[in-house]
Amino acid sequence: MNKNILRAFRRQLKTMFEAFCNSSNLNAGSKKDFVSQVKLFAGHLQKLARRSEDVNGWRPASKTINSKKSRVVDEIFNKSHESVVYLASLVDYCKMKRLLKKSQHQEFLLQVNDLFYKYTHTKFNAFMEIPEVHSIFRMVVNATEVE
Repeated sequence: MNKNILRAFRRQLKTMFEAFCNSSNLNAGSKKDFVSQVKLFAGHLQKLARRSEDVNGWRPASKTINSKKSRVVDEIFNKSHESVVYLASLVDYCKMKRLLKKSQHQEFLLQVNDLFYKYTHTKFNAFMEIPEVHSIFRMVVNATEVE
C-alpha cells in the first residue's frame, strides 16, 4: 500500500510541477534552469498548501495547531537548501543525478532510487523521517486536498 501511495505522490508532484511550469511560461524540460524552476515551484507549493489550510476547514486539528505546523513546515523548507534538492530529486531524479556533485546529495539520490525501485517498508519509514521530505509530502497533500 505504501509503495502505491509513494508512486502516486511522486506522479502528482511531477504533474503539479509541469502544470506550474506551463502556467508560468517556464520550460519544464530545461536542464539548465531546472533548480531555479524548482525553487519557484517550492514557493508556489507552500502558498497552495497554506491556502488549502486557511480556506478549507477539512482539517480535524484546531486552527492553532495547523498554524503551528505550517510555521514548522515553512521554517524547515525556507532555511534548508536541502529541501530544494529533495524536492527536485522527487520531481525529476534523472536531471538531478546529472546536476548534483556533492557526495551527500548523491547519497540521497541513491536513497530515492532505491526507495522507488527496491522498495521496502523500512526504507519508506527512513525516507519519511527526513524532515524536508516529510514537509514536501505534507505540502503536496495539503495542496491537493487529499484526506
